[in-house]
Amino acid sequence: MPNRILREGIITSEPVNSLSWAEEVFYRRLHSVVDDFARYFAKPELLRAACYPLKLDKVGNPDIVKWLEATQKAGLIRVYTIDNKEYLQVLNFRQKERAKQSKFPCWSCAGHVPCKCDPPAPVVEVEVEVEDEVDREADKPPPRNRFVKPAITDIREYCNQISATINPVTFFNHYETVGWKVGKNPMKDWKAAVRNWNSREGK
Repeated sequence: MPNRILREGIITSEPVNSLSWAEEVFYRRLHSVVDDFARYFAKPELLRAACYPLKLDKVGNPDIVKWLEATQKAGLIRVYTIDNKEYLQVLNFRQKERAKQSKFPCWSCAGHVPCKCDPPAPVVEVEVEVEDEVDREADKPPPRNRFVKPAITDIREYCNQISATINPVTFFNHYETVGWKVGKNPMKDWKAAVRNWNSREGK
């Protein structure tokens, strides 16, 4: 059952005070069962069960029909039919709406969905599934200066291309030992290292 605040204006309301005691109690109980848009079923059997769950032996369906007519005549509620189903709406409800859409069709929109009288549905932000970090890393191109350690055959082939006189095995073993570093910095271009080595040996 929703938590509701009955406004103090109900005490000084002339339409409310035109009701009998039983009719006013029925009207006040309606406030406890209607949704945030003041709507509910108007079928007597459903209203009787919802508004008087502990007084079913004392309140009958004819009582509900009589009280519905009285509150409607007083201008406090509206009863309407959509798709052969009866609904009611408490008028001048003035309850702060918490739900975004009513559970019951609106009388003025003749049951059209979405109801023009209801606030527009909130914009739902769709959360895009992000690929796994490992997959995204795999899709990245390798850094432009990423060093790839050469094989001895690569060094020998390059030495032949530039007519270098250094020993490819000696070159490979030296830099393998120092972790492919030039001084304290990681090697970026082993071909440049071959040329420098060859230049030093030539001198």
